[in-house]
This record gives sequence, structure tokens and C-alpha cells, in this order.
Amino acid sequence: MKTTPTSVIATSYSLELSETKIAITLHGEEIAVLNPLTALNTTNDDNETFALDIEDDSAVTFKQVSDNVYEWTSTSALWEKKVYTITCFETHFEYTVTVYGKGRVDTVDYFGSHRREDWKVCSSHEFCEGFYPDIALGAEDGTYYPNNSCNIYSCLSVPPMFYHSFKIAGLPTYLAFGVVAEMGEHNFCGLAYNAHYGHFSISTDQYGHQVVDGQWTSPKMMVYTAKDHYHAGERYCDFYFDGGICERGDNSPKPRFWYGPIACGWIEQDAYGHGPKGDGTVQHSCKEIVYNEMLEKLEQRDLHPTILIIDDKWQDEYGTAYPAPDRWPDLRGFIDKNLESGIHTFMWYQLWNRDGLPEECLIVDEEGNSYIKGDRPVVDPSHPVYKEILREIVHRIISSDEGCYNAAGFKLDFAFCQPHGRKVKTYSGKYGAELLYDYIKQIHDYTKAAKPDAVINASPMHPMFASLVDHARLHDYGGGSRNGKEIFEHRAKLWGMANPHSLIDTDSGGFNTHRDMMRVMKNQPNIGIPDLYCVSDLPGFKFTEDEWKTIAQTWREYSEKCDNICKE
Repeated sequence: MKTTPTSVIATSYSLELSETKIAITLHGEEIAVLNPLTALNTTNDDNETFALDIEDDSAVTFKQVSDNVYEWTSTSALWEKKVYTITCFETHFEYTVTVYGKGRVDTVDYFGSHRREDWKVCSSHEFCEGFYPDIALGAEDGTYYPNNSCNIYSCLSVPPMFYHSFKIAGLPTYLAFGVVAEMGEHNFCGLAYNAHYGHFSISTDQYGHQVVDGQWTSPKMMVYTAKDHYHAGERYCDFYFDGGICERGDNSPKPRFWYGPIACGWIEQDAYGHGPKGDGTVQHSCKEIVYNEMLEKLEQRDLHPTILIIDDKWQDEYGTAYPAPDRWPDLRGFIDKNLESGIHTFMWYQLWNRDGLPEECLIVDEEGNSYIKGDRPVVDPSHPVYKEILREIVHRIISSDEGCYNAAGFKLDFAFCQPHGRKVKTYSGKYGAELLYDYIKQIHDYTKAAKPDAVINASPMHPMFASLVDHARLHDYGGGSRNGKEIFEHRAKLWGMANPHSLIDTDSGGFNTHRDMMRVMKNQPNIGIPDLYCVSDLPGFKFTEDEWKTIAQTWREYSEKCDNICKE
């Protein structure tokens, strides 16, 4: 027997609920009809075979549990029992699925069910534009056509905020779907929008790393309204901060040097490497002589950074992180000398690279073979052996103790090399955003133990990392689009809402055209810390004297403003 559809009228939305649908209405218009059932597909222990979570919709029961809670119950081919719950609030509703039984969750396909009659039954929509806050070169603004799937691997924002927001033609309100997990439950890397011939579902990729033995409840899917795509991100972060899942970070006064300006040597190395003295490589140009020359040129241009970032590759081996002796014969002396001039040195650090480390530190697959990302094995940040090695590395780089380097912070890079897929096996069993969180938290805690005012400069764009990131870095910009100013403003909004108390490292422009580069450089103080990657002439780019004067004036005005802030 079918029950009478139940209506829910809230401040910002209304619903009609029955055994077969969750119909969402905004401003009197029905804009989405969601399938109340969700498939939790599984994989077996060796991750070689997979099973679809087929449900019989004729067995679904629906009831109202309390004033604002509604529940569907069903069974499936993989789970003894499944319970779907919606809890309604004035501004949003929460949706979860609880499964009973045993299995390794491969995907949680929210609002997409496998049924006996049809291979796939998904949800319908009236969306005209979708948005996912992923930052990848060539996909800057994050928008997509909702009749196409959106499953972009996050390259620069690792991890991004896990929400999709949608514009509806003719309506002033957007609709957003955000997965909000408790700490310890982010065992996935992304949030995919799956289009199926005008219908959709939204899925996470646990890939067998979420083990169920008895009972498990999925992370909450928050369905809520917003004014636009950015407002959807703000509300997504508020679910974490105001919901008590994580903190907004440290809002106490910051040391003056944290505010920069920043000089980073990455493109300076490129200029040297392709110059008459270089060998054609960028990494081999990371050496003391290049950075001394860079500092001299900055002084000549009347540019006075408080932070200098020594970039890739000052290490002899990435994993062990000892300075290359031929290129950095006295790293401690270099750092201490610059500190006397008020310049604090950050060391670039490549995450995940095990170069030079013991085999037991590696992430392995189910067969015990080293997991390979690109062309290199990947470290397991949860392995006790690696934890102790990492503790020693961080102390040696940051501490002012004898034999250490006395650096003032880390620029953490290459987060995108995190392990993906069903074959990954870690010591702790963690995966995805949870594994990266534990990795960065270790570095953060070891750093602060060695030097409390040292800086963690990194690029996670998710609120769970807000308490670990001092400088939220906006990451690389290729510059082919010639609108760097707008691209960095877009990035600053997204990283800023996920890291509300972090300073924004504006990174650097693309050194492509004078107009584009100068628009970026002049606008940097409006969105964060000015950051300059090169002071030498490049083969295809050379600042004019007037442009250098403009950059110097921009830095002076910014520095004076920061001086006043720190005096208050």
C-alpha cells in the first residue's frame, strides 16, 4: 500500500515525500525530483571484483518518524537492511543512508539506485549550470553543463570542498548538494556529479577503503539553498565550523614576517637554468648562488620581502630532505645570514615522495607491491617508521638547534600525488582526504613543536584543514587565458572561505604578457600576500623599468599597511 505523499514546507524550500521520490520546490517551481534510494556498491577483499547494490523498490516502506524526520527502509542484494533518513531544517535538509551487514563500500551513489527492472534509476533536475570548486589548469571557473558528468581529478585544490551547486534558469536561488563527514570519515578523494541522460546522481569514491562490519551510516548529504556558487561554498564551510566538526583556525595576532611580501625562487630557477650559466633544467638551478643573486636583484629593485621560499629541488633526495651538498654547501649559514636582514626562509617540501627512504615506508597494493604514482613509489604517512623519519626531517629543517637549518616554515607541494584507487593499502587503513589530513597534521604538529611561529604554507581547500594551514596558497597559474587577475580573485574567494583565518599566499602570475602580469601584481595586495617568483629577465618576458617601479611601489604600500596592522 502506498502512503499519501507528505509535504514539508520550510523557509527556503518545500518538499513532497513518498516511497518513490523527494520532490524539491523553490519559489513555487519544482526544480528537482530525487530518488530516495542510494546505491552502496561494494568490492571484495582483493578489489578485483565488484558488486552492484540492486534494490527491489517494491519492498520500500516510508514513514514519518518525528516532526522533521522521515525514513525509508529497504533491502538489497548486498545489504541485509538499508535505512534512508531525511532530517528537515528551515534552511536545508540532511540525508543519510545506514546499511546493515558486512562489506567494503566502493561508492556511495547518492540519489542513484540500481534496481531490478532498470540498470540505473537516478534523479531529475531543472539545472542550467553546475559548479564544483575544483581548481585545475584549463578548468578554472569550476562551472559545467549539468547534462554532462563532472568528475574532475583535483590537481591544485587537494582536497576541494565537497559540494556541487546549481543555477536554475529564471530563479534567484541556487540549489547545492554538499557531503559533510565527521572527522575520520573522509575516506574518499572527490565528489562526482554523474549525468545519466538528463538525470543525475552524486557519488563519493571510497573504493573499498570503508569497511562495514555490522552497521555504517554514510556521511551526510546536505541539500540547501544559496544566493550563488560562492555562497554555496560559504554555507558548506559553516556546516563544518558551526556544526562543531572542525575549527576555523587560529585568529590570534600573527608575527609581522607572516604578512610578507614573499619572494619565491621557482621561476627564477627557470630563468637561470635556461640562461648562459644553466644546464637547461629548473631543479638543478636550485642552488645558493642563484638565490644570492636573486636577493641582490630584489634589493636593487627596491623590493624587500620578509619571506624567501627556496623551491624545488634543494634536496639531494626528496624523501630524506638533506641539502644537495654541491648546490647548498651551507644552508644553515645562508638562512641565518638572511634572517639578520629580516628575511625568513621557507623550504619547499614535496609530499608523498619516498626518494631515499626505506621500502617499509611505502604504500603498497593488496599484493604487497609498491604503489606507484606517476613514476615514483609513494610514502605511507601512517606507517610508524615513516612517522619517526618525518619527525626528524621536520625538526632538522625548522629547529634552531645545532645541526639544524633554522627555517621559518614549509611550502608543502605535490598534494596531488596522493594515492588513488582500490589497490591502495596503508598501515592505518585510511584513504583520501583523511590520509592527507593525517599527513599534513603530522608536519604541522612537528613544525610547531620545533618553532611555534613557523609557517605551514599549503593548498588544501577544505574546512577540515583550516586549523593546519597558516598560509593558504593559491597555487600555480599557467596564464594562457590572459585573465590572471580574475582567476586569482576567484581562487582567493574559495580558499578564503575554507581557511577563514589563514593568510592568502597569492602565488604568482604566468609571466606571459605585460598587461596580464601587471594586472596580477598590482592586484595581489587586494586579495592576500604579494608573491614574486622571478626578478631576472626570462627568454620570453622582461619587465620594463617603469613596471619594476610600479611593483616596488605596490610592495611599499602593502608593507606599510602591514607594519601598521602589527603595531595595533
